[in-house]
Amino acid sequence: MKKPKVKLQKYSCLFLCLFLLFSLRPATVLAEEAKKNIRVGWYEDSYNITGENGQRSGYGYEFQQSVAAYTGWTYDYVNAGWSDLLKMMENREIDLMSGVSYTEERAEKMLFSELPMGEERYYLYADLRNTDISASDLNSLNGKRVGLLEGSIHATQFFEWEEKHDLILLLIKTVRI
Repeated sequence: MKKPKVKLQKYSCLFLCLFLLFSLRPATVLAEEAKKNIRVGWYEDSYNITGENGQRSGYGYEFQQSVAAYTGWTYDYVNAGWSDLLKMMENREIDLMSGVSYTEERAEKMLFSELPMGEERYYLYADLRNTDISASDLNSLNGKRVGLLEGSIHATQFFEWEEKHDLILLLIKTVRI
């Protein structure tokens, strides 16, 4: 009587092993399909650095490598200026670009990750010899001259901040990026 019970256990074990083997197979196929070349925009700045021998480094590069480790992607880098790369991103000439600030207008043209790559903070710097500016009194900024990059997200955010705090600052010079 013990033989049928032993046979049943052997067949059950064999069936379980085969079931597990075939249930894991689709995950392998999906991982293989996920491997593809991604065109990544690369621009030189403090987060994207290219060394003398062409090796890449920096926060943006490390972030992209973390994404690649998770997705199995390989990257083909496209070198250009930030503004040109942003246009290429909008025109779907590249697939991925780091360091793009979220705006509703941009979100209509491209996808943004659910989690941000980082957090941005902006500061106003003043000459210490200028004693009529006080960090504790924003009104002391009224009438002061400020330099911004024309068309940048920073300029847009600055103007919103200026309006929110009811300040009037003078824009002295803008530089096209």
